[in-house]
Amino acid sequence: MATEVEHREWCAVQHGRRQQSPLWAFCRELRQCPELADLDGKAALTKVRATLNHTGASLEDLLPDCKDAAIDFLTVWRHTDLIGSFAAAVRAADNEPEPIAHAISVKYTRFCRVCAQLQRGKGDEPIILAVAAFAEALGVDRRTIARYKQQAEADGLLVLVAPAEHQAHKAARYRYVAAG
Repeated sequence: MATEVEHREWCAVQHGRRQQSPLWAFCRELRQCPELADLDGKAALTKVRATLNHTGASLEDLLPDCKDAAIDFLTVWRHTDLIGSFAAAVRAADNEPEPIAHAISVKYTRFCRVCAQLQRGKGDEPIILAVAAFAEALGVDRRTIARYKQQAEADGLLVLVAPAEHQAHKAARYRYVAAG
């Protein structure tokens, strides 16, 4: 169930709400734990197994639908890395606010601060701006996040590096630049 193809099949849209596989939900929850968020898959798997062993359970008990729970865990863990990076960027933006040249509104400023933290974490690599994650973190809808992206581009804070490739299911890539 946890391979990318199987995960997509599991995530069928019902009544406009996306359904997640149990393993995907499990890994997302684990990525919220500060002691696990930045670990690679093998280190996270080791910690999870150790914790489960203390309770007398195993990964296989917890995820009975997985054909190979350990490999499936590692596969999904890699895909949830973006989520963990985003959560860490939100925490860092809230704890160490980056000064923003174009502070238009509180939420727009927070959007820019999170972008700055994401870019700091990626170095020179472009960042992906996950609209749904931003919307949830900032308490706004997706259209507002799209407008924040447009405004940040107009302000010279975000530069589009690679446009989205919808047929290939690839998100647009951006670079956040501090001076706008």
